[in-house]
Amino acid sequence: MNSHLSSGDRWRIISLSLDQGATLNQIAAVINCSRATVFNILQLFHETNNGTLRQGRGRTLLNNRRRIQDNIKMIIEKKTVKKCRFLALVD
Repeated sequence: MNSHLSSGDRWRIISLSLDQGATLNQIAAVINCSRATVFNILQLFHETNNGTLRQGRGRTLLNNRRRIQDNIKMIIEKKTVKKCRFLALVD
């Protein structure tokens, strides 16, 4: 079984299903992948009308993670500042 299918294999799965009417089991045997993989690729195609990977999948880039962490810190700091201001007004 393939651990990762090429873009060509993905389009071949879609073609076998739509053009030739092959079943999931038949396609899995031809492509040498699991039935679940075939199902997931066809489901992705029906949802997005595209056979390639969805955006946002996989590991985020390191610089994006740093930005996210910085944003989280900023939000936490703002909440802390608001709480301090509120407590000062209450006292």
